Amino acid sequence: MQDTQSWAQEKSLSNLDYQFLAASAELDRREAQLILEAERTKEVEARLAEQQQRLAQEKEAAERQKLSLFVVSIALLIASIFGATSYGQYRKAQASEQEARISEIKALVSSAKGLFASHQRLDALVEAIQAQRRLQQLQKLQRSGRAEIKVQEQITNALQQVVYENDEYNRLSGHQAAAIMVDISPDSQLIVSASVDKTVRLWRRDGRAVGIFQGHQAMVRNVKFSPDGQSIASAGDDGTVRLWQLDGTLVKTIETKTVGLWGLAWSPDGQIIASSSMDGAIKLWRRDGSLIRTLLGHRAGVSAIVFSPDGQNLISGSGDRTVKIWQLDGTLVQTLEGHDSVVSSLAVSPDGQIMATGSGDQTVKIWQRDGKLLQTLRGHRAVVSALAFSPDGQRLASSSRDQTVKTWRIDGTELTTFRGHSASIRGLVYSGDGNFVATISEDNTLILWNVQRVLDLDLLGYGCDRVRDYLRTNAEVLPEDKSLCDRPQ
Repeated sequence: MQDTQSWAQEKSLSNLDYQFLAASAELDRREAQLILEAERTKEVEARLAEQQQRLAQEKEAAERQKLSLFVVSIALLIASIFGATSYGQYRKAQASEQEARISEIKALVSSAKGLFASHQRLDALVEAIQAQRRLQQLQKLQRSGRAEIKVQEQITNALQQVVYENDEYNRLSGHQAAAIMVDISPDSQLIVSASVDKTVRLWRRDGRAVGIFQGHQAMVRNVKFSPDGQSIASAGDDGTVRLWQLDGTLVKTIETKTVGLWGLAWSPDGQIIASSSMDGAIKLWRRDGSLIRTLLGHRAGVSAIVFSPDGQNLISGSGDRTVKIWQLDGTLVQTLEGHDSVVSSLAVSPDGQIMATGSGDQTVKIWQRDGKLLQTLRGHRAVVSALAFSPDGQRLASSSRDQTVKTWRIDGTELTTFRGHSASIRGLVYSGDGNFVATISEDNTLILWNVQRVLDLDLLGYGCDRVRDYLRTNAEVLPEDKSLCDRPQ
């Protein structure tokens, strides 16, 4: 087309020719433009195809990635389910074990309360200490939760109840029949007991047995340490008074020619031994066994006798309901009346100014030395079997066949009631240091009681102090429990 146009410039052409040439040139331009656009279209289509292919590949890769993520997610989900199940089972097992331990501790607390309610106070204290120990072990393994806190409150309540309301700190067992009388050495280190089993037993204060004295041919009704603590006198239904050394050597047998010896007493200087019997006679003996004299005046058996602290008088109580005061030469000084039943027990204060009498009428009467009645103490529900003043003379302890021990102020105020024996209490004595009282019972046991009240205590430590000797020396304690109080607090 360009060649044609160059040729036309050299020629003289008509208008029609020029129009034709112009139209041809326009057509030529349009064709070239269409070709150019077609090429551009192909290029765009190629680019679109390439982009679509890339998108398809990316989509495929995304699908593969999505599938992989799905598979991984399922695997993680399964692993999580297994993990959660295992952890849940572990936690469940742990919770079950914890519940079992707490239930065991609660059972110990309940047992402690039950034993306390049935007056087995020492055993109740052991159970409460066991509960506290096991809770401490549980708390070492994990932090305390609500359940442990609640159980701790229950244990604390049980310990407080047993510690504050229980003054028993040791129980001595060994007699094979009813135990009848008890005494404590002047230095408060030894305890002697007498029994229906015909024996006299010697014990240390911590409960260890020292010896068994045999020789009586019938039940032994009474036993007493000499004032110097080096000898023991015993009296039995075989009609003999026997004198023993502390090693069990029989020194002297005094044949009283009476049956059923009830009362026994040493004079303060240790040179005279007094015995009384169911026939109403009181006899005074020298240590060599010779009879000094016989005091007669009661119209029934004489159940209790005691010397005055100055050694000038002997006081006796009888089934004839009277109390008599004698000079040692046999002179009757005074007769006191007031009880409505047998006078079963006697005690004189350390200064000799006050006398206490107990009776089958269930009362204790406090008298001045001149015979004036000061107080009548009521509270026991059976025969008052024994009486003892504290060394300072400010308190009086009484025991009864109602299985209780009571302490009183001299003005008649009742201080405490101790329960622990399962049968009648027959004897009671105060230690010379004033720290404990010993009782003896027809349940074959002796019990040592704390008489000092405590206000601010480490309950576990104090409880262990009370039962440590009991755990170590009592044959009925399980071997694994003997070291219960030897562990760190």
